[in-house]
Amino acid sequence: YNICHRVDGVGPGTAVAILPKIRELKQPHARVINSFLSDNACFGDKPIDGNNILSLINLWLSLPVPKNNKAFEKLITKLSGQPKEKKNDFMFLIHTYKTEVNKMDAGGKIATGIRNLLG
Repeated sequence: YNICHRVDGVGPGTAVAILPKIRELKQPHARVINSFLSDNACFGDKPIDGNNILSLINLWLSLPVPKNNKAFEKLITKLSGQPKEKKNDFMFLIHTYKTEVNKMDAGGKIATGIRNLLG
């Protein structure tokens, strides 16, 4: 409900219709959406509204879930430090989130260990 309440053009009927999809969101996905969804949020050059909120939720459902909670917290901090126009652009947020989670899951710690070993 919190997600639907923040988006313009989402009436009670639309909110009830997309609620099952929102409930499928994993905790990290919901946290990113709740942290950065605002009145002037957009996806590229299109504002997020009642017409495209379901597409945005479906896109988040297709993204990986981070396995390392500490690295996820660092990612949230990194995203929070971005300029306002980037924080409001969910195309940027989704791309950055997906890239960073894939790096985490690919074994970023192993690469760091090898780098330290090789000097």
